[in-house]
Amino acid sequence: MPEPSHQGLKPPYMAFQTFWNFIEGLSGHPLPPLIDRSLMGSKSGTDQANLISTLKTLGLIDDQQSVRPALTALVYAEGDHRSTLLADLLQEHYAEALEVSASNGTSTQLEQCFRDNYAVVSAVTLRKSITFFLHAARAAGVPISPHFKQTRGGQGAPGQPRKRTAKRKSRNGIAAPSSATAPPSPQVDAYRLSVNLQTGGTMTLAVNVNPISLRGEDRAFFYDIVDKMADYDQAEVVEASYPAEGDPMDEA
Repeated sequence: MPEPSHQGLKPPYMAFQTFWNFIEGLSGHPLPPLIDRSLMGSKSGTDQANLISTLKTLGLIDDQQSVRPALTALVYAEGDHRSTLLADLLQEHYAEALEVSASNGTSTQLEQCFRDNYAVVSAVTLRKSITFFLHAARAAGVPISPHFKQTRGGQGAPGQPRKRTAKRKSRNGIAAPSSATAPPSPQVDAYRLSVNLQTGGTMTLAVNVNPISLRGEDRAFFYDIVDKMADYDQAEVVEASYPAEGDPMDEA
């Protein structure tokens, strides 16, 4: 197990799913020697800067943005092995936070741990940093304290295919008419993702193609929409879970 290397660590505070989707997106092609913004498609300038910062923080690229072996291993890991490698990264960079979790610590103790051991100052950045950590821990299959505040399951992941509803049969075996007759849909939405809007109601993305099969501009377009929905949804979760206590602005 690598020795902790978090001296002066400024923990990531972007949406974890945006980072995780980027890693998945890299797996479809050979890795270049450098990770730069041209690989980040139509992501916003803020997301691009946060991705590069997160990759550096986790030791996946160096200060010149050159690919390190850890990134190559993470990108091309298959199945549960990618989660195992993510767990190793968390142990390397968040050892103190994981110790708080292992001792069944509280959310307040976790917040204090981030203040004491990592370069976190503002209340907003603290909340977002902890949210990234909790989502990453769950994605890695790392047990976390039952006393930590809950986050919703990873947003942006493909949903389960919808099942067709079987027709009801009458007692004589003849199909009974439904209460509302509608023309059959030529296609079934195989993957769905919904977010709750702050003003009420929901917005749903429904697609009838497996995202893994997408390539090029279609892939970039799809994951850009998924990332934006995940960012919006996780931002709402952060505000709900950790009420603001101080400066509303993020750290520079």
